[in-house]
Amino acid sequence: MVDPVKPMIPTSHWCLSENAPLGSKSVWVKCPGCNRKAQLDHEVDASGNVAPSLDCTNPDCSYHEFVRLEGWPGGGELQLLG
Repeated sequence: MVDPVKPMIPTSHWCLSENAPLGSKSVWVKCPGCNRKAQLDHEVDASGNVAPSLDCTNPDCSYHEFVRLEGWPGGGELQLLG
């Protein structure tokens, strides 16, 4: 079920990269506030909900929201170890 309160991070602002030889995955997100790219070190559930909240790493940006990744492929939860 889609949570209408959580802002969506559009597919143009995140990507899932897989390191096939090691079997690891990482998600890169572009901050909606300042466009700074960072590797996500959060958990993502099957619906694309990110936990804990997304807090921009740029000290000049105040973006800090609970978000959902638009178009998340699902397939269970993913815990990212950044």
